[in-house]
Amino acid sequence: MRKLLSSILLLSLLVMGACQDDIKPEINNGTDGHPVFHVSIADEDVRTGFTDSFQMEWAAGDQISIKCGDATAIYAAKAAGTSADFEYVSGDMLPEEGSFEAYYPASLAEKAVLPAEQIYVENNIAASPMRAVSSDTNLTFKHLCGILELILSTSDSGFKVGGIALESTEGMSGGFTLNGDAARISSDAGNVNMEIADSLALGSTAAKIYLAVPEGTYATGTKFIVKTNKGWRVFSSNKALTFTRACITPATLTVAESAIYKFRTSTDAGKTWTYNTKITAATSAVPDAGIKSNCIVEMLADFSQTAQWPITNKKFTFDGLGHTITVSSLENDRSINPTSDSDITFKNVTFKGPGTSSSNNLMRVENGNTVTLDCCIVKDFNYSKNGGALWLQGTLNVIGNSRIENCCATGTYGGGAIFSENGNVTIGDDVTISGCSSSYHAGAIYMYGKGNLTVGSATIENCKASGYGGAIVCGNASNGVGSTIAITGATISGCSAKDGGFLSATCGTSTFDGVTISGCTNTGNGGSVYMTGGTVELKNSVINGGNSYVTTAGTLNITNSTYTYTGTGYALSVEGTSSTANKGTISVNGNSVIKATSGSGAFAKYGKFNLTNSTLIANGSYGAYINTCGIATFTDANVVNKKDSGNVFYSGTGNANSSLTVNSGYYSGSTITGWYTTGSNNRIVIKSGYFSNNNFNAATQYDGTSLQAITPVTREIDGTDYSFPWHAASTPAGSGFNNPEEITF
Repeated sequence: MRKLLSSILLLSLLVMGACQDDIKPEINNGTDGHPVFHVSIADEDVRTGFTDSFQMEWAAGDQISIKCGDATAIYAAKAAGTSADFEYVSGDMLPEEGSFEAYYPASLAEKAVLPAEQIYVENNIAASPMRAVSSDTNLTFKHLCGILELILSTSDSGFKVGGIALESTEGMSGGFTLNGDAARISSDAGNVNMEIADSLALGSTAAKIYLAVPEGTYATGTKFIVKTNKGWRVFSSNKALTFTRACITPATLTVAESAIYKFRTSTDAGKTWTYNTKITAATSAVPDAGIKSNCIVEMLADFSQTAQWPITNKKFTFDGLGHTITVSSLENDRSINPTSDSDITFKNVTFKGPGTSSSNNLMRVENGNTVTLDCCIVKDFNYSKNGGALWLQGTLNVIGNSRIENCCATGTYGGGAIFSENGNVTIGDDVTISGCSSSYHAGAIYMYGKGNLTVGSATIENCKASGYGGAIVCGNASNGVGSTIAITGATISGCSAKDGGFLSATCGTSTFDGVTISGCTNTGNGGSVYMTGGTVELKNSVINGGNSYVTTAGTLNITNSTYTYTGTGYALSVEGTSSTANKGTISVNGNSVIKATSGSGAFAKYGKFNLTNSTLIANGSYGAYINTCGIATFTDANVVNKKDSGNVFYSGTGNANSSLTVNSGYYSGSTITGWYTTGSNNRIVIKSGYFSNNNFNAATQYDGTSLQAITPVTREIDGTDYSFPWHAASTPAGSGFNNPEEITF
C-alpha cells in the first residue's frame, strides 16, 4: 500500500510493514508477454493550509486494477518507492499501448464504490483512493478524495479512542462518479466509519487521525462521533465544511469528560442551528440549564438526576444518543413535570428509575402539554399514586422501538405503566409494555374519565393487576361517556387480574381489530374480558385462554374471530343482577367460532346472548345455559356439544321468564333442552332448524306449517363431520307441540 508521509517522518516510516490486509503474491517478471507498467504518483503533494507537506509512496505488493477496452487485469508493485514497476498478477492480457484507466485500491474498478469502512494507520492514511489515465504503460495516479485530519486532545486522564464516525446529509461513501479528477458520491446514503482496534490513548498532546472524504461541501451540522472508553462524544459543525481533492482539511476536537449535554438553538427552523450552551455533571442536578424553546438537546454521556425536572412552556427535542438518565430517589414525586403548553420529544434515551426503593414515576404530563417518547426505554419506576411510569391529562405519544418495563403503581386506581385522566394516548407499532403491575387496577394502561387510546401493532405482555384489568381498564367516567379505545394488530399475552385478565370495561367504547390475545388469566371473573358497562368490539381477532364475563349493562360483540376457552366453566357469560337492572349483552356473529375445549359454551342470566352465522362448540355439560330471565337467540348458527351426556340447550330448575329463540341452524347434543316445568313463563320459539336430540327421540324441523320428516345429513363444523341421527318426526306426549310456534313448559 502507498503511504501518506510527513516529509519529516518519511525516513522512520519507511520501515513500517504493509497493512495486514495486503496481499503479496508472487509477481510475474514479464517474461510471459504481459507488459510491465511504470507507476508513479502525481507531483502534487497533498496540499494543506499549514506548514507540513505530505507525499505518497508505494509498498511492495500494492495492487491496482487496469482496464483497456474490454480487458481488465490486476497488477502489483514489485518494490516500494514513490514510483515502482507493477507486474501482472491476474486477469486479461493488456496491450502495451492503448487507453488505460487504473484505480487504487484495485477493488474500486470492480464496483466503483468508495467504502464506508476505512482502516486506521498511526499518523497515516490507508488506501486513499486514486485513479490514473494514460495512453501507454506509464501511469501517474491522482487522488480522488480530500483528506480529513482530526486533531484530538483532552485535558482529562484515561481517555482512549476506539473509533470515529462521520455523519452528514450528503453522502461520504457509496457509488461515485467523476468530476474531473475528483470522485463525487452519486447518492446521499453513506457515511464514513473507522474502528481503532487497539484504541488510541489521548492526552494534552494532540493525536491525529486521517480519513479520506470525497470532494464537496458538507452542510452545517455534520457530526463527528468519537467512540471512547467513557462513552460516545458527539461534535457537530456550526458551519459548512468544504473538502478539496488532494487537500487536507483539519478539524480540532477537544474531548472532555465533564461534557454531559450540548444545546443547539435557533429562533427559526430555517436558520442555522448553533451550539450555545453546555452542561456539566458537576453543576447540574437536572438537565435543564440553558434549555430554550426551539432547541435540540444532545446528551453526550450518562447522567444521574437528583431533583425534579420542571419544564415550563418549552418546546424542544431531547436526543439521548443511546445514553441513560438514572433517577435517584425523589420521594412521592415525579421525575419530570412538563407544564404550561410544553411540547417535548425525547429520543434514544433510557430513563431508569430507583425501583421499589422509592416512590416516584417518570413524568406527569399536565393538561395542554404534549410529550413524545421515540425509541426510549422507561423502566424500574415505582409510584405510590397512579401511573407507575407516566401520569397524564395532556397528550402522550409512545413510538418507535420504545419500551416500558417493570413499572408499578400502588395508588387507589392504578395503571402500572400509564394512567390517563381525560388524556390522549398513542402507542405506536413496535412498542412493548412488559412486566408492569398495579396493586389495584390496570397492569398496563388505565383510561380514566374521557380520553382516547390508540394502539398499533404493539406488544403488551406479562402485566398484572390485583383488581380489574390485567392489561387495560376503560372506565370511571363521571359523565358515563368514558374513553374511546382503538387497538389494531396488537399482541397481548400473559396478563392477569382478579377480574378481566386482559380487559376490564365499565364505560366507553373499546375496539380491538386484528389483535392476538393469549394466556390471560383471572382469579375471579373474566380471564379475557370483564365488563360492567360500555361496549367492547372484538373483530378479526384470535383469543386463546380465559373466558369473558359481562354483567350489568355491558355489551360485548365478537365478529369474525376465533375464541378458544380452555377452562371448565363457560366460555362466554352474560349475567345481570335482577330483572329490573340493565341487562348485559353478548353477540357473536360474522363467521366467528367459539370453542370451549373442556367446558360449556354460553351462559345467560338476566342478560342476552345472540349467536348469528357463527359456531359454538362445547365439551361440557351445556352448549348454552339459559337461566332466570336469560334471553338467547340463535340464527344460522352451529351449536355442538361434544360431551356424551351434554345438553345443546338447558334451563335449570325453578327458572322463570327465560326465552330461547331458534331461527335456523344446526344443533347437536344429547338433549335439546332440559327445561323444567317448575319455572314460570319459560318459552321456546322454534322457527326452523335441524336437531339431534335423544330426549325427544326425534329430530324436528318447523317450517311454519307442520312438522316434517328430516332426511339425515352430515354437517362439517370446526373441520369435523357430524352425522346427526335424524328420525321420523313425531309429537311427543305432553310436549306442547300442539302450538309449535311457541312451546311453553
